[in-house]
Amino acid sequence: MNYWTSPALSSTSTTKDDSVCKSYLFLSQHPPNSVKVLLILAVFVFCTLTAAYAQTYDLYVQKMPVVWKDQYSTVLSDATRYWEEKTPGLKFNYVTYPDQSDFVVEWGSKTDDGKFGAYATGAQNYYNKPAISITLGFFKDRKLATVSPEYALDITKHMIGHLLSLPHSTDTNDVMYPSVEYYDSWLQSHEVQKVKPSNNSSKTDWQSRSQKYQAKASDKIIQLEPQVDSANSLLLSAPYTNKAAQAEIQKGWTAYWAAKKSLDDAQKTQTDGGALVLESKYKESYSKFKKSYEFTKIVEKKLADIKKYNKKAYELQYGKNGTKS
Repeated sequence: MNYWTSPALSSTSTTKDDSVCKSYLFLSQHPPNSVKVLLILAVFVFCTLTAAYAQTYDLYVQKMPVVWKDQYSTVLSDATRYWEEKTPGLKFNYVTYPDQSDFVVEWGSKTDDGKFGAYATGAQNYYNKPAISITLGFFKDRKLATVSPEYALDITKHMIGHLLSLPHSTDTNDVMYPSVEYYDSWLQSHEVQKVKPSNNSSKTDWQSRSQKYQAKASDKIIQLEPQVDSANSLLLSAPYTNKAAQAEIQKGWTAYWAAKKSLDDAQKTQTDGGALVLESKYKESYSKFKKSYEFTKIVEKKLADIKKYNKKAYELQYGKNGTKS
């Protein structure tokens, strides 16, 4: 991954590849001169990568509330397995007490619509070591609701990535893309993916319907691409010092990440629809183009939100008449 940096947190490195490195180093000292440089370079790369990735981390996991265990019992083990399979030599162990651990994992609930995952360094929490908090429950309309198991897995993967020193990714399909931290954005995207054609009649002219939504989605995508770029520039050019204004701009960034994700989803779904048209699968292509169009509607909503947040930030910084110092 382009964003990967080797973990800089406390860990116990394995040494099982030391003998392999030594053997390659010996061989590199005795080959014909024409290949010596290449062998030395290969040894350097192999041993450097082994040292960077061969890590074992100890996790202390806060006890999960009983009411959530049936729904989320495998979330953490599935998330750690995801990173172990992607990262050579990486291992996670579970320990009984916080002082035995490298990292701490907490489960929680919340009352607002902000981030559903949080990361804190050792200096920022009670444990004095890096910790993540993953929201599984939240209050909606004064009632306690829970996130979907699929989202719980995605946000847990994302937060473990932060424990491993990974920054946010600019790839909208990557688990480290920042909109994963916001359940509403994640939910909107996945709800559109589940949309199915409402009319299953054999008499339906799926080709005409497909062409209609292909044109609608294509026009919207073309219109929205420069608008998303402009929204990025707008947020980058907002260096406010007022804390309340900064909070509004952060909301704007959250909306931007969701807009960019939805625009990418619209483009990809449009491409998938086009491939189905070439196969004369018009009912399936109609479904793809309609989803693409639905994604563009999310983009429009998020762009409107960005303008609203930026306007409020400006007023908080300078006043409604632009005269506030």
